[in-house]
Amino acid sequence: MAAPIDEVEEDACVNPFSFQRFVSGQNAIDHSQPPAKGRSRLSPTTAGSLRLMDASTVTVECERVLEERPDAIGQCSPEPVPCWDRRDVELPDPAEEQCSCDHRSLISRLGRGKRTTQTAVSGGARRTNRLQLARLEALEEEQKAQRHKEREETAALEQVVRQVECSLKAALERASSAELASARLKQQVKTLQARCRQLETDFHSNLSQATTDISAKLRTAADDAEMSLRSLLKGVDQLRLYSSLVASLSKVQEEVS
Repeated sequence: MAAPIDEVEEDACVNPFSFQRFVSGQNAIDHSQPPAKGRSRLSPTTAGSLRLMDASTVTVECERVLEERPDAIGQCSPEPVPCWDRRDVELPDPAEEQCSCDHRSLISRLGRGKRTTQTAVSGGARRTNRLQLARLEALEEEQKAQRHKEREETAALEQVVRQVECSLKAALERASSAELASARLKQQVKTLQARCRQLETDFHSNLSQATTDISAKLRTAADDAEMSLRSLLKGVDQLRLYSSLVASLSKVQEEVS
């Protein structure tokens, strides 16, 4: 948006060649001082500056300033320019009417230069504002694209984080199940080991008792068998004796007959 004319006029205090500054300088002249003959109304430095700063020069200078510094709105030149001073202005001499006409034409040129400057400044401000607006829109579009990209990256990252969390949860569950199974198996191993030790103890104790019982039974059976064998041997001897007696009886009968 271009700068309003009022704001440009308010900046006239900065521009020493503005119409309002010139009129204010004239109104501030101390009329009590007598005019000095042979002196100009303006000092040579100020008058030379005013003659040089016509409308075309002001326009060219403002365009140069806008190209160099687009933000310098309301300023005609970045270089300092001598300001009006009461000592540089004196009351016009009544006899110097031609000089007054020159001054009026100078005032007219300054007014035209002011309007030209305001137009140039307004146009430059509008161009600057359009460029800044276009740049702002481009930055907003870039920011929107960046935000959209960040949202997509955030969503993808959240999805990855959720997947990792699910994987970790499943791994923790498997680890817990494995720990429970390991604890259960360890308990079973301990129980089986205790059972094996008990069986070994029972086997050793039962084996000793069994061997003792078997040994006693075998000893008893051997004794019984020995007694039976002795009885049989006695019977064999008796049978042999009876056989001898029978043989002797047959011989005795033969001899008797």
